[in-house]
Amino acid sequence: MTFGVLIQPSGLKKVEYFPAAQHEQSVTLLCEPAFLEDIISGTSLALPTQIKQFLYGKSHDMYHCAVRMRPEMSNAVKSLFELEYTGKLRQLQIEAKALDLICHTLDQLSDMWGGQEQDGLSLRRKDLERIADICEILDKNLVDAPTIPELARALSWNETQLMRTFRQAVGITVHNYLHRARMERAYEVLSSTEMSITQVAMEVGYEYASNFTTAFRRYFKLTPKQIRNQNHGSIQ
Repeated sequence: MTFGVLIQPSGLKKVEYFPAAQHEQSVTLLCEPAFLEDIISGTSLALPTQIKQFLYGKSHDMYHCAVRMRPEMSNAVKSLFELEYTGKLRQLQIEAKALDLICHTLDQLSDMWGGQEQDGLSLRRKDLERIADICEILDKNLVDAPTIPELARALSWNETQLMRTFRQAVGITVHNYLHRARMERAYEVLSSTEMSITQVAMEVGYEYASNFTTAFRRYFKLTPKQIRNQNHGSIQ
């Protein structure tokens, strides 16, 4: 449920390693700078500085970031494994769905990093690695999520600097990231299982189903039951 963006200068080789017996369903989109430049020209997208510099030939450094996918991005990925046609129609369908995924990716990058240049702060590789660690910790501990002081101690980081750097890198606060992770995990569980609403609420760290339902409706503009019915039909 994450997506990564990798800027890879010409001549370098990308190799991925997965632990034995680990299964992953993923999609890799390869885009040349000229292709992306043509897409974003004339738009209001505010992409990370590193990406813009690479697109316009001002940088040849490697750059990587990874963030949690929004539900619409997850759905776009899944649709690439649910193709209906064969032959040339299949190729057209793949291209259409891939472009849809690229649009969602660029939009999320713009939302999350659009204001990065305005604060005048640069992010070091070590800081980005710490931010990635925080995201991973929060994603894996939705029920009993660590507090800011606990995260700071675990990463040997000043609390104020942690919060400021996290917001700069991710575009939202640690609290909002955790809330988003809980909501998107709930969406995933509701869409793919038959767990009760109460069970889903507990799965993502809510003690009371009513509080979970209120938060879910505010986030998605739909109730948990409506999401479930859309994906599984009416389940009691």
